[in-house]
Amino acid sequence: PNPSTGIFNVVNDKEVVLIEVLNTQGQLVRSIKTNQNNVQVDLNQEAAGMYYIKVYQANQDIKTTKINLIK
Repeated sequence: PNPSTGIFNVVNDKEVVLIEVLNTQGQLVRSIKTNQNNVQVDLNQEAAGMYYIKVYQANQDIKTTKINLIK
């Protein structure tokens, strides 16, 4: 969901190999390697604000979305 309180799922129709969470300055906050298409991401330790979620798929597609983390 957007906004999120910190825990959300990345659900994709294709296998995901990497999820990157970046802050608005483009700094990497979290990197999750996986081989699944449903991954839970926990940002409870991060400050409230806007984050970008980059999802790298096994077929080399990259999807990016924004999430507003609220506390």
